[in-house]
Amino acid sequence: MVHEAHISNCRIRQLNFFVSLFAMAVICLAGQQTFACLCKPMSPKERTKFMKRNADVIFTGIVSSTVQLSVSRWEGTFLVSNIWKGEPSVEIKVQSSGGCRVGFVVGKPYLIYGKRDQSGVLVTELCWGSGLVMFSKDDLKRLGKPLRSKVADRPQTQSTKWTSFSFSTCV
Repeated sequence: MVHEAHISNCRIRQLNFFVSLFAMAVICLAGQQTFACLCKPMSPKERTKFMKRNADVIFTGIVSSTVQLSVSRWEGTFLVSNIWKGEPSVEIKVQSSGGCRVGFVVGKPYLIYGKRDQSGVLVTELCWGSGLVMFSKDDLKRLGKPLRSKVADRPQTQSTKWTSFSFSTCV
């Protein structure tokens, strides 16, 4: 009888421990917003072909700055290196949000497939194939030669200098 009481007491303590642990996890995570990303299944080849037809811009560029616009929405400013589609530009601002948000890191080169939303803002997401250049080598091969290539020298003054440049030398 004493042995059974000890086992019962032990199980109650274990149960209390796990309930407390679960409660702490819920309290800690309750204030944080989480997002999930679910992409339509497409092969990389199909996705690249689809984005070539449907994207408003396709370019590579280095993130020069980022701004958090809301809890889940960020804007990255890119110094453009190569353009496959869209108007030639030295700098392009792109927003990304939600679970499929591209995490822009200052100083890193990205391949961006961008579309304009209803308000005209250029947006992108992971499902479209946007991401770091180092993970985009197959997409870059499928995109072929860019329409325009240029890269910024490190600015010594307020103005930005641009020189011709072939992206294949950096890959």
